[in-house]
Amino acid sequence: MTSFGDNLRSIRTQLNMNQKALGDRLGVGQTTIANYEKGVRFPTGELLKRIGEVLNVSIDQLMGHQIVKTTIESEALDIKAFNAILKKHLTEGDEQEALYKIWQLNPSKENILIIYEEILQQVMVEIGEMWERGEISVAVEHFATQVVLKIISMMSTIPQEVSKGKYRVLCMSLNSEPHTVGMKMISECFSLLGITSYYIGTSVPTDSVIRMLRNKKVDILALSATMSYHLDGMKNLIEVIKKDPGLKSLKIIVGGQAFQHNQEIWNDLGADAYAKDYLSLKTWLSDEKFIIS
Repeated sequence: MTSFGDNLRSIRTQLNMNQKALGDRLGVGQTTIANYEKGVRFPTGELLKRIGEVLNVSIDQLMGHQIVKTTIESEALDIKAFNAILKKHLTEGDEQEALYKIWQLNPSKENILIIYEEILQQVMVEIGEMWERGEISVAVEHFATQVVLKIISMMSTIPQEVSKGKYRVLCMSLNSEPHTVGMKMISECFSLLGITSYYIGTSVPTDSVIRMLRNKKVDILALSATMSYHLDGMKNLIEVIKKDPGLKSLKIIVGGQAFQHNQEIWNDLGADAYAKDYLSLKTWLSDEKFIIS
């Protein structure tokens, strides 16, 4: 099986089109096309569609496959089996196969939340457990994380036709927290619900967080922790924020794997709520009148 980059180069040259000409048609630079063909970069979902349209080929042809596409709604899709194959691609370093595996699901506004919760989140939890058992190295775990982040970025380009509300949320993980995929997905979920979401990752100084909360007039702070030893840091951050007179109306919601064995501990942290999944997050947002369900 040839790679996406090899196929792109082959199809482009067959059409007597140079990299600059293709880039011009797509609205990107010649260097971007060169990086695609070298395998250094991979296009977003929307751009992948445009490449197929410009070159008059299917995405299957670009990826070197001839596989019938499926959908999440299809009864034939075994999510457990699908996840096992995706996990295999991610732990064996096969980035393009992992990307294509997700693309076969035809990500859309109808199924994107299922892909986040039942596939990507579940697979990353299983990969994390593999690392904890010593079955894979931290380098492999980090590689899988970066590929999943790329998948999320690809799916974020899918038109959602969501009307933006008046509320804003700041999403972040605790300092030194290496596992940020879950919070990135939650940030996307907020956007799908019509709440303007600012995702700032991890290792952000507390004073910078507070300045952004004020400047952006944020209504909700969403915090995530994967490891239980980060909960003390979460508690300290919440205490500092709660003392700020300019943030009295701010609501703080927490979540993550660190709460798996003791979901009630969020009360001791000073948070306003805990969400274990998308459904509980949406329920809380509805109860607090941030969204109309």
